[in-house]
Amino acid sequence: MLRLNSDILFEIGKKLIEDGDSDAVLRFGLSGKESWNALIKVFASVKILKLYYFYYSIGWDENCCCTFYFGSNPHSTFLMNCIGASVKNLQLFEQFPIYKQILDKISERQQLNSIFIDPSFFSIFFSVKLLKHHSKTLKHVSIPSQCMTEELQNLLNLESLTCLDFCGTKEFLQNFCKTTFLTLQSNMENLCK
Repeated sequence: MLRLNSDILFEIGKKLIEDGDSDAVLRFGLSGKESWNALIKVFASVKILKLYYFYYSIGWDENCCCTFYFGSNPHSTFLMNCIGASVKNLQLFEQFPIYKQILDKISERQQLNSIFIDPSFFSIFFSVKLLKHHSKTLKHVSIPSQCMTEELQNLLNLESLTCLDFCGTKEFLQNFCKTTFLTLQSNMENLCK
């Protein structure tokens, strides 16, 4: 019987994820030892990662393609822990203990280019620590405005900064870091005209 080489299996696993069918991805991985090992490599190559409370989404280019839920399949948690070494775009919607292993891998590599921290997730200590750790590689940051501490002002040099919950005054703007583009988002109308 002919065996598919690992490069072909890798491409099949990646294509299944890009198609967005998490059940098909897991069925492929569970179809044999070689396909499982290829799927582990596919997850390790993920560049975009979104972490939510009950699920995570992964992808490579502009968008996350596939969503995996916890509890629906125990294999999705194992595969999630293979992610981290290649992640360049991280979006945090929840700080959940199950994500510690992934975040440690991402921090170890120090190659994050883009980070989004949801204001509802907001933890100043964790957010500032994460931003400081990746300050040399970050170019695009979207964070709650309270995360912009004096230490980060002098540390970050960004292409774009988005403050997701801005509700300050124009004087508050002097406290931001160096950035080419600054976007202020607020639920309040007519702010900072």
